[in-house]
Amino acid sequence: MSHPKSQVHHDPLVEELVAELKDRVAFLKRALDRRSVEAKRYQQIVAGLMQTNNQLATQMHQLEAPQEPLGGPQSAEERPDRVDARPATGGAQEGAEHPWWRRMFGE
Repeated sequence: MSHPKSQVHHDPLVEELVAELKDRVAFLKRALDRRSVEAKRYQQIVAGLMQTNNQLATQMHQLEAPQEPLGGPQSAEERPDRVDARPATGGAQEGAEHPWWRRMFGE
């Protein structure tokens, strides 16, 4: 229902409440605007951190030592410097008689 302004009852208490509600709405709008600016700033910070993290990960991979020797992986037969912990003959019985460290160091 529409009332002409001349017919609306002007209660000072109602007008005071309306003014208070308008102030609260204005305050909440300003707070929401501040939060939007803060959210955008946080997004920029996170994006910057992600970019820096990716750059550091790339640099870390470039600095890591290779896992394999330069000649590539070699089998036990190709590596004469490797000591085999298991003897070529004897089977499980011989392993049970002497601990691995005795076979390895000859005690």
